[in-house]
Amino acid sequence: MAEISYLSAPLHVWWDITSHCNFTCRHCYSRSGQPSPQELSTKEVIDVVTELKSMQVGFVYMLGGEPLIRPDFAAILTSFKENDIPLMLNTNGWFVDPACAKRLATSSVRHLRFSLDGATPETHDKFRGKIGSFKRVIRGILLCREAGVPTISCSFTMTKENIQDIAPTVALLVEYGVDAVQFGPIADTGRASDYPDLTLDAADTQNIASILAQCIAAYGNKITIYSVDGTYDKPCTQCVKKGLVKPAFMGCLAGRTCCCIDWDGNVIPCLLWRDPIAGNVRQNSLREIWETSELFHNLRRNKGDDHVECRECFYSDVCARECPLSESQVGYGSERRAKRMKMLTAKIKGEIVGCATVNNCHT
Repeated sequence: MAEISYLSAPLHVWWDITSHCNFTCRHCYSRSGQPSPQELSTKEVIDVVTELKSMQVGFVYMLGGEPLIRPDFAAILTSFKENDIPLMLNTNGWFVDPACAKRLATSSVRHLRFSLDGATPETHDKFRGKIGSFKRVIRGILLCREAGVPTISCSFTMTKENIQDIAPTVALLVEYGVDAVQFGPIADTGRASDYPDLTLDAADTQNIASILAQCIAAYGNKITIYSVDGTYDKPCTQCVKKGLVKPAFMGCLAGRTCCCIDWDGNVIPCLLWRDPIAGNVRQNSLREIWETSELFHNLRRNKGDDHVECRECFYSDVCARECPLSESQVGYGSERRAKRMKMLTAKIKGEIVGCATVNNCHT
């Protein structure tokens, strides 16, 4: 059995603080809508926040549902500030008014991310299922910018219906002084699985990569633009694919550097991989779950070397393979993966070395 190596605590934790949401977005990974009857109470949330502090977790990324809809949200914010835990917060913007913006600016929120899926009300409101949502999110951005929230970004979920809005959205966000924008492809999880017609195909992905490259060339000095590997690869990923470097680790980080807590207290590998469950904070402490969960241990010991089709790949001893939910994990099969690994290996020339330009990278 492979040796288990993991951190003493997650670098970050995603936390779906509530399932309650005033939107019914078609892409929602968690099918949020109505509040869960088993949702963690204020005291239970604060107890977990205290434990996150004792574990020295780097930061928490709070999502939902819509976090601002919780009646006790102010008390939760206060708890994070008292425990000096940096927060990244995701919101649809509907409930952001001047008082809320000021509260966020004086809290431990270091990064506030608004969901924005189009450059016009027609695109965004249709996708979000809420008339007026575009106007509210733009208002929220401006209010929080004025209040002094340190970092403001937007998350744009790409589907077949809004590819044409990518470039105009970047231009719009530059105009409003937004710091960054993340473009992520719609994931076939949660409510999105009910809308297969929204899923991107290979031609869409190629088109998107071209559009993002043009946006970075035009606006990259004014706003940070990024996407997930496979849609628009990060520079380090590009170097790995060319065989120029061999990192100490590559692949899925779930259970290794991060995990997720849902509104009922279930601890799961990540936002999108919601089943199986590693444990529940009502039954065991987060520390105990992190240190003893067999699910997390299996993720931590998973390497390409353990799979016949991967063993001839130069990266097999450092690679944990792709996202467990990806097609290449679920549907490829050993024969197709082996063929792909052979193609990758054929591209590699000469000795694979560690990155020597970490302090002088072209990025």
